[in-house]
Amino acid sequence: MKKIVEIASGNTSLELGQKGNKKLTFIKVYDGNQKLIRQSNSSVKKYQFSASPGKYIVETDGELEVIEQTRRDLKQKSKGFYRNIDINFQNNMLTLKKIPFRQVEDLADFIEGTFENKKEILEYLERYSEKLFQKTRKKMFSDPKIIQALTGMTTQAEETRVKKQLKELIEREEAVSKGIKKAKNTKEMLTIISKSSVLNLKVEKVKVGRQKNNKKESEKR
Repeated sequence: MKKIVEIASGNTSLELGQKGNKKLTFIKVYDGNQKLIRQSNSSVKKYQFSASPGKYIVETDGELEVIEQTRRDLKQKSKGFYRNIDINFQNNMLTLKKIPFRQVEDLADFIEGTFENKKEILEYLERYSEKLFQKTRKKMFSDPKIIQALTGMTTQAEETRVKKQLKELIEREEAVSKGIKKAKNTKEMLTIISKSSVLNLKVEKVKVGRQKNNKKESEKR
């Protein structure tokens, strides 16, 4: 279905709700020139977007109704709420527990409007960056093949390669931490985090093959 909705003068946010029990699989919002400005491919009961006053076209495979339009925005909720939010840099989508809830035109502008000053923004992005690296470390150390490589149960070449990966991860984390502290503004901070490619870091597969016993090495031990 396609539905024309309107954000009246003086308002900046529109909240839509799903009608009936049919699950939505996508939501698209177009401006008056039929340009796609928002998109979500996850099923949600409620969907909110912020934009300038005017008419918009909402397209979905279900049915939506306008719940409320207001000047209020989700960013006015508790700032602690944002500590758990993930950022999808590719489409400027904010997600909570993998569920998209907010798509913004400018992430830097949204974050600057959420926090009081640069110090708060830096603290938030430092926590967010650390969370990304924690996910990567968890992924690496949950792989039994990585553990085998680090405990000498693979070839020396594989062990060396895995240790090199870990060293590169540590160096990358340090570089991101220093970079965002030196950044001049929020946009630069976000660019540094985005270009770190933490979310796309792939753990190379380790070839498992127990090393042959080396008598000389055994004697040294």
